[in-house]
Formats: sequence, C-alpha cells, structure tokens
Amino acid sequence: MLLCIACGLLWFAPAMPTQPTANQSLLAAAEGGDVHAIRRALDDGAAVWCRDETGTTPLVAAAARGRVNAVNELLLAGASIDQQSLPVGAPLHVAVSNGQEKVVALLLRRGAAVDPPNFAGNTPLWIAATTGNVAIVRRLLDAGANPRRRCFGGSTPLDVAPSSGDADVVRLIQTAATTRPAFE
Repeated sequence: MLLCIACGLLWFAPAMPTQPTANQSLLAAAEGGDVHAIRRALDDGAAVWCRDETGTTPLVAAAARGRVNAVNELLLAGASIDQQSLPVGAPLHVAVSNGQEKVVALLLRRGAAVDPPNFAGNTPLWIAATTGNVAIVRRLLDAGANPRRRCFGGSTPLDVAPSSGDADVVRLIQTAATTRPAFE
C-alpha cells in the first residue's frame, strides 16, 4: 500500500497473482487428464477428495470428460468411487450422462455401486435409458442394474426408455425387466 502525500489518497497496488493451491492443481489435472500432474498435486499435499467451488471432486471431473487414466489414478490414490458431487451425483452418474463408456466400464470393474440414486433421485440406468446409449445400457444391465427401480417421481428406466428414441435401448431394458426377477 502506498500513500500519495501530494493527493492525500491511498493507493492500493493490485494483488500479485497467486499460485494455485495443491487442490486446485489436482482438480485442473483431473479435468485435463494429466496423470503426471495428478501425482504431482497429490505429492504436494492435495486431498484426493477435495471439491471445487461447485462441489465437484477430481474423480467426477475426470469421469465427466472421459479421462480413463486420470480416473484410474485417482482411484489408486484413494478417491471414493461412489462419492457424490452436487448436483450431478457419483462418478458413474456423470460418466453415463456424458456418454463416457470406457469410464463407465472402468468404474463398474472397480466396484462402483450400479444402482445408487443421484441427488435428483435417478439411477445411472435411468439416465442411460433417457440418453439412448445402447453400449452403456448394456454394461449397466450386465452389472446388475435394476430396470424396474423407481426413481424420483416414480418412473423407472423401463418407463423412460421410449423417450430415448432408440429401439435397441427399449428392447434391452424390456428384455431385462421381463427376464429378471422383480426387485426394488
């Protein structure tokens, strides 16, 4: 801070740019899929469970963008595979919403819960049924997703599948609903 004696005013120098924190670096590295930068940020003290200003975790950021290697690295570092971020849900919800089939496959292989509701009350299969991604619907059903599970508002993946406009999605979900025992 400088005092300008001639004019009697205080003048504040602009703040110098600050270095990003380790958590900020981790979030950026996860979003960008930079495994080396993820390791560096963790070594610098970043918390694998940190959140950005919107509540997004590094794992959700990586899952949303299909960064398979980053997702794997974060899981190896101890990220919670089912930790939900507002408002989107768990990494599986986000990967399904964004059509990230390889991330969906990895998360399911690593033990992600297949039928958890997100904050809106919808399961990953319900989301996949509305988006019409046949490969993801198949993966979720193969992992045991329930086509009859009621989501927020009472609808099921079976109810919303026709909205996808994809006949294969509808067929897959209808077949699963009729060949599996009813369970809620």
